[in-house]
Amino acid sequence: MKIILIKEVKELGIKYDIVDVKPGYAKNFLFPKKLAILFTDSLKKKYFNILNKNINNEKQIINKFNKFNKFKNLKTI
Repeated sequence: MKIILIKEVKELGIKYDIVDVKPGYAKNFLFPKKLAILFTDSLKKKYFNILNKNINNEKQIINKFNKFNKFKNLKTI
């Protein structure tokens, strides 16, 4: 059974990981404690859209950081 972790679960994964688990483990432990949700086809599209947005945001942050570092490393005369 594929699930998305909502919170970090020790020895299983971190938040937003997609993992395969046994159905009993998901139904009896993860779902009742609100640690995970079922990974369905309808969630797949939403999940990857959110993931792509986060990747683009991180790329923008890295570019800004790199520009700042170039500016910071310029020597004044």
